[in-house]
Amino acid sequence: MDKAAKERQAIGLFFYLLSKMYNRTLAYELHFTPLDRHFHTLWLIYEHKSQISQQALADLLKIDKAAMTRIVRDLEKKGMIVRRENPHDGRSYWLALSRKGEQTAKDALEAIDELHTEVFMGFSPDEEKQFMQMLERVYKNLTLQPESDAFLCFLKSTRESQKS
Repeated sequence: MDKAAKERQAIGLFFYLLSKMYNRTLAYELHFTPLDRHFHTLWLIYEHKSQISQQALADLLKIDKAAMTRIVRDLEKKGMIVRRENPHDGRSYWLALSRKGEQTAKDALEAIDELHTEVFMGFSPDEEKQFMQMLERVYKNLTLQPESDAFLCFLKSTRESQKS
């Protein structure tokens, strides 16, 4: 087997290890919070201004209903989130951050920014931008319907709001 084939085969392991190291480092940076995981879940609720349904959150995170239910129960038990009735649809609920959850989300955002700086140490701004664009292309390649993908729609709306 040639070197290129071995590198192609290793990409899954590489992404897996990067994910493990990134999340472990983030958890270490946030050891003073009551959370040991689900930082990105809080971040997404924060970004949606506490107006996101459990199903929409599950779609963004690419997890099934049962896993999302376990995460929500864990975050509720830790006092991070509360369920609020959706004013537009009385049959559904929005997930909202509690005061404690909002502070933890802000702490997590600060830690993510610091980790981002560490991750991209030695990268020029152009290299960082190119890397992020390449990751998005990889994501799109693995997504069956990129036009309707909840995460891609979220990224697009986030970029548009940052421009204004």
